[in-house]
Parts: sequence; structure tokens; C-alpha cells
Amino acid sequence: MPLEFVNLLGEKISDAQIQARKAEAHQEQARRKKSADDKSFHKGWRVTGIPPGALEEARAEALRLGRIEEQNGRAAKEFSEMNWIQNHRGKAVRSKPYEIKDSADECAALAEKAGWLRVRVEEIKRDTRKGVAGGL
Repeated sequence: MPLEFVNLLGEKISDAQIQARKAEAHQEQARRKKSADDKSFHKGWRVTGIPPGALEEARAEALRLGRIEEQNGRAAKEFSEMNWIQNHRGKAVRSKPYEIKDSADECAALAEKAGWLRVRVEEIKRDTRKGVAGGL
């Protein structure tokens, strides 16, 4: 005995109607996913920079490695402060991003006063489109 399905009103529903509704639901789900893929989401503002003392630590580490190189008979590389600052990846001043850009700008000003180097305010975006780089 095959199963018979009924709707809320007690009317019988055929297998063809069930399959049509499934196909319609699948198409609607695919349409929603496609429209969501075309969006990018603003996730806040992040303040990044080089913390106070990091440059001195890097310089000391370079000197230590230079001494080791000299002991091994090789020429030590000279520490380039500008090169290190340009290539160093900044750390977040605050782990949680700011929702308002003015707050992030104020934090950046305070971080510069506190001795942070190369302070930047970066927008955080999440891009849901495929093949598009997201993030900072």
C-alpha cells in the first residue's frame, strides 16, 4: 500500500506535485545562494601598527644573529631599520575591531602617541563572491 500525502486542508497531494515543489524549493535555494554570493559585508575597522619596543627587539635579535654569523666565519648582514619597518606585519592595537571609523581614528592617534610605529586604520570586509579576495 503506497503512502498518500495530504496538505493542511486534507486534500491529497500527488507525487508529481511533491516533485514540483521540491524542484521549486531547490531553485529558490540556488537563487538565494547566488544573491548572497554577490554581497560583501563590512565587518568593522582594525587599527594595526608596530608595537613599542618591537624595533629594538628586532635590532637586538639581528645583532645576536650577526655575532653568531661572525663566530662561524661568515659576514654578518647589516640591520636595515627602514626595510624592517616596511616589511614587518603590523599587530592589532585592539583585538576587537571598531564599528565606527571615528573610534578607530581616535585609537590610531592614541597609539601613535603611545609610541606605536606605522599605525594604520584598515577596513575589514568579508567578500562572499568566489574568486574575489576579501579580508583587510
